[in-house]
Amino acid sequence: MRCDGVDFEVSGGREIKVDTRGQDIENSRLITYILGTAFGVVGIQRGLIPMHGAAVDIGGAAAIIAGFSGSGKSAIQSALIMDGYKYTADDVSMVAAKSGTPFVIPSYPQRKIAAAAAMEIGEQVAEAELCVEDDRDKYTIRKSSEWLDKELPLTCIVELVPATRKDGRVFAPEIREITGHASLKMVLRNQYRPYLSAGIGNTQERLKQLLEITSSVKTYQVIRPAEGFPLKETARMIAEACFFASDE
Repeated sequence: MRCDGVDFEVSGGREIKVDTRGQDIENSRLITYILGTAFGVVGIQRGLIPMHGAAVDIGGAAAIIAGFSGSGKSAIQSALIMDGYKYTADDVSMVAAKSGTPFVIPSYPQRKIAAAAAMEIGEQVAEAELCVEDDRDKYTIRKSSEWLDKELPLTCIVELVPATRKDGRVFAPEIREITGHASLKMVLRNQYRPYLSAGIGNTQERLKQLLEITSSVKTYQVIRPAEGFPLKETARMIAEACFFASDE
């Protein structure tokens, strides 16, 4: 794999080799790629399902907050953390689905949040590292006290969907349960870098794992305004839905 002129080689689900080709690359840029795409390949090689989302401990079970880049995953995660919840993974959540109940494997005590979102929810970022990702200012936050180093059963996946009404009117975020074939499609499109899975491992076995995930967990969509939405209220709405899912 190549990113910004740097070559990465992942082998056996255990080793990542980096070749900077003599370039002077900042460590923060290398770490971002290693803990993102390279980490996703490690999981695939180990037979895991990497989901593009943040995993948060709600009621002793994992809820994955998923969605495309810019959908508000990190902002919702941060709002939940400020409400006292802990997270096990940020951006790439590794799911094991081979022995009954799917579960999320903890990753590392680092998360990101857009600068605008941090300001909105009042998160203190004085000691955080500021970087630019996807043309947006983001803070990298490393606080081990917020992170839970523990495998958790996966009971809930929530997809954030920014939307605009045809009449242009402002609307409140709403949550709805997704079932059946629509649930499988939602999980499929929220895999982390799905193109990476194409040439790695057993495709049939991976599909069986995805089917096991969708048959074992509750799946929801949160339809939220494309331009701004109440972060704290939306986070609490998600926590309530996933808490009841973990209690069933």
